[in-house]
Parts: sequence; structure tokens; C-alpha cells
Amino acid sequence: MPVILYTGACIRCSYYGLWRLTMSLEKLLNAKKTTVGAKQTLKAIQKKEAKMIFVAQNAEGRIVDPIKQACIENNIPMENVESMVVLGKTCGIGVGCAVAALLEE
Repeated sequence: MPVILYTGACIRCSYYGLWRLTMSLEKLLNAKKTTVGAKQTLKAIQKKEAKMIFVAQNAEGRIVDPIKQACIENNIPMENVESMVVLGKTCGIGVGCAVAALLEE
């Protein structure tokens, strides 16, 4: 019997192994231009290129706290993502990702 979990960022069905992304993650998935990783994302925020930031909930605070602070200072919306694995897969990389930014939709 399939178990369906809603985690705020996506819906996972244990039977089918499928992920249904929320609207904001779909924007990241279909974006023309993105950044992946803390350094690139922070640079994009400082250059005022970032439209929206995605932060993995299980990322280390020392990595994401400066990015969160920069988002608050620059009035950039942030979206929490369930895990680094989900964010990494959404960005199309084979490893986990702490933060990513949407630059162009």
C-alpha cells in the first residue's frame, strides 16, 4: 500500500518512488538561469541578480545563515526545501545542495 508524505516542499509516494514538486520548486526546475551552492548564491544576492532563494532545511547553519541574512537585507524571498538531497536533485546535480537561487524564470 502506498504511503504518501507531504513535507512542505514536495510530496513523496513510497510505492511509486515519485516526487511531486511544489510550485516554487517547479520554478527552480524550469528556470532559464540558476545558481547552485552557497558561494555562487551569495554572489548572486550581492549583485542583486537573485529573484528567489531555496534553502535546504538540513543544511548547516554556518553555511546558510549568511545567505539568509543577505536575503533579509535585500528583500529576497526564501523558500525552505525538505532536504539537501531534494534540492540537489531539483537542481540537476547528483549530490546534495544547501542553497540555490533562481535568477531568471
